[in-house]
Amino acid sequence: MHLSGVGCQDLGNIVLRPTKGDLELDPLKYRSSYGQESAVPGYYQVTLKRYGIHAEMSATTHTGISAYTFPASNGEANIIIDASLMITDFNQ
Repeated sequence: MHLSGVGCQDLGNIVLRPTKGDLELDPLKYRSSYGQESAVPGYYQVTLKRYGIHAEMSATTHTGISAYTFPASNGEANIIIDASLMITDFNQ
């Protein structure tokens, strides 16, 4: 995803953001604080407090893997895939 050693930012990140409730596409509005965070080599887990979603991430040599556990309640469960977000967007 990124060029190494070029001295400038290039490309960006593909953001996967699990949310709950009405769909909100503004990154400044769907952010969440987090807790119950832990990490070991090859595995990371965290709970998104705003939504009560447990997120787990791991990786292989060529791919990233994520799993989301949504709370059992009525309402929409969403996974927002934002492939247009650039690294500099969060610095504004």
